[in-house]
Amino acid sequence: MINLKNVSIVLIGCLFLTLVLFSCKEYNRNKSNAGVPTSSILRGEVLAAKHCQTCHLFPEPALLDANTWNDGVLPVMGPHLGIFEFYFRPYPSAKKDKFLPPDFYPLKPLLEENEWADLINYYIATSPDSMLPQQRKEILKWGLSLFQVQAPPRNYATPAVSFIKIDSNSGPHQ
Repeated sequence: MINLKNVSIVLIGCLFLTLVLFSCKEYNRNKSNAGVPTSSILRGEVLAAKHCQTCHLFPEPALLDANTWNDGVLPVMGPHLGIFEFYFRPYPSAKKDKFLPPDFYPLKPLLEENEWADLINYYIATSPDSMLPQQRKEILKWGLSLFQVQAPPRNYATPAVSFIKIDSNSGPHQ
């Protein structure tokens, strides 16, 4: 016969041990953000695991350097969580694009300001200060054997490809 008192003691012990091990997690921090509190990093990791994975695979902080997270990726991701500015810094978005559906961006932020700060802290404190150079097995070669690159007549601050179509019905193909 199972003694419920012993089972509950074991469960409480396991829960306590799990909490202790989880709260003692050691994060590899970069030199630029060594002063970020561990509690903020821990909260940010939980929030990143919860929110970032709703649209794509979880991005590990080590994939990019701290500046790229802070100045590139996170400002672009913020609007997808309903965050269009942070500490008076506007984030880039297509909020005024008349061709986007009205519910493309959340109507209200999915994170509180302090939660967004924790998420940012997780990425900028645990990512490397700079990336190591890539080790390539083969040298990159310029040029394409079947295509010719044509540069657009204008340069754009934030270039993007919006639509590519090959007309296979007419000859020559365009």
